[in-house]
Order: sequence, then C-alpha cells, then structure tokens
Amino acid sequence: MHIAVFSQYHTNPDCPATSRHYSLLAHLAKSHRVTLITTRTWESQRLTQEYPWLPEGVEMRAAEVPYENRMGVARRVLSFGQYAAYAVREGLKLERPDVIWGISTPLTAAWAAAQVAKRRQIPWVFEVQDLWPSFPIAMGAVPTRWAQNRLFALEKSLYQSAQHILPLSPDMTRYVQQLGFPTSKITTVLNGTDLDLAAQATPAAVAKLQAQLGLTGKQVILYAGTFGRANDIPTLVAAAEALALVHPQAVWLFMGLGFHEPLVRAAALRCPAIRLVPPQPGMPYLAGLSWPMLPSYPSSTFPCWTPIPRPSSMIVWP
Repeated sequence: MHIAVFSQYHTNPDCPATSRHYSLLAHLAKSHRVTLITTRTWESQRLTQEYPWLPEGVEMRAAEVPYENRMGVARRVLSFGQYAAYAVREGLKLERPDVIWGISTPLTAAWAAAQVAKRRQIPWVFEVQDLWPSFPIAMGAVPTRWAQNRLFALEKSLYQSAQHILPLSPDMTRYVQQLGFPTSKITTVLNGTDLDLAAQATPAAVAKLQAQLGLTGKQVILYAGTFGRANDIPTLVAAAEALALVHPQAVWLFMGLGFHEPLVRAAALRCPAIRLVPPQPGMPYLAGLSWPMLPSYPSSTFPCWTPIPRPSSMIVWP
C-alpha cells in the first residue's frame, strides 16, 4: 500500500523535539510504501547525527519554508500557507497513493491533505494533535468573530471529509464527538514511550549527568519543551522563584527554545535555583533525575492537550 503523509514539521531523534512520527513512519515503511510531504524546518536544528534523517524506506518531498516559535501571527500564517500550497502541488503530482494521512497542526496541513484526497478520490485519515482553531483563538490570535466562524466551519468540514479521525487524547476525542461525529469514526492514539531510548537512562548515566550539571543531592524539577506563549512560562518562573525561598535544595531546569527564552534567561541570572540549559536530543538520561512539568495557558481548550506518560516526558517533548 502507498501511504502519503502530510506533515509540516518532520523531526528525528537527533532533534530537540518529539520523535513520535519518526517511529510511526519507520514502522509503516517496513511493510508499505511511504511518501512524506513536509518542510526542512527542523533539519538544520539537529543536535547530533546518530539517526538518519528519514527512516529506512521513507521517501520525502520537502519545501524550504521557515518557521520559528518566536514568529508573530502574520508570519506564521504565511508559513502555514506556503506549506499548504506546496503540499497540494506535490500531492497532486505523486504516484497515486492508496491512503493519505494528514497531520494537524497546523490545520492547513490537514486541509492540504483533504484537498488532494478529494481531487484524486482517495480516502484520508485526519490526525488531530491540537484543537485548531480552538487553540489559536484561545491565545487571541484570531480576534474577529467572522474569521473564527470560518475556521470552525473549515475544521468541521475536515472532520466530515476524513475517512477516520485520530485524536491524541481522550478530551480531544470527546470534543470531536460533541461535534456530532460517531465513535466508530474516531480512534484515540496516545503518545507513548520509546523503550529503546528510555533504556539509556541507566543509574550510571544519571549520576554522570548530575555531576556534570552540579545537581548531586538536589531535587530537580524539569521543564523540557517550547518556551511558547501557550506554555505559561511566566507562571513557572514565578513558582520557581517562590519555591527557592523555602526549598533551597530544589533546582529548576528549563530546557528548550521559544518566545519566552529571554524571560527564562533573565530569571536564571537573578535566581540560582533556575538553570537554563541547551536543548538536548531525546533526553532519556533525565528520566530518573527530574519531576516533569507540563504547564499550559489557562483556558478551557488546554485540558485537551495530549497527555504524555511520566518517563516519556523526558523522551517526547511536551
């Protein structure tokens, strides 16, 4: 079977990002032909070269479309539109797939998958990683009621046209069901843990890392992920500074990049309990070291975020 995958952000375990789809693509490519339509956004951000950029057997068509968490709304919209246009063009030129797998976010990536599926009369599967447009609307990125209604209509039309829907959390599944779609059309597919990566978190590896970072005997609280506006980083920083006054043995590690990096950097300079450390690929050696944190911007939408098992929070970034 030929599977065409529409995903704007491809990563591998060398990147400071989730490697969920890398594992899934590797598994599918063992028994199917897989063509990935993506961008090169993360390729230049590889921190190591331990893994091939693509799993064996996966074909790739990649656009040069820049994207950063620091981008404003207009620049993000341009990036989303550029990828969607590229993905539609490439999807129509592909040797005919048997099924299309469209991955949102952003919603425009799923839209591109749906357009190609409709024109070529191919079934497609819609993987819902975040609830768009609910997510950007809650962040204030879509201020007008007209635009919000248009985006909600687009979202519902994509659910309708998809052969099957794959939300990444039970709350996302409930949200889709509340829109009137039957349970038979929906399968919840949670994030998991890469056991091979987790096995690297040996006691010796953890002890070595503790010594390198000066954390021996410390209670370590880890936030590893994007310093984005949706992650409520200012609240975490405030909590870290407050805790430092009453629990001097606690150390907060902030590992990542994004919009609030200057805020975290400034906090690390004034508060010894806060450490800003460079992003790491995979990070399995932190599994026995830290308490993971998964903050989010206060909104009714954000409880629908994808849950990640505790060990996996060190391996798959939130």
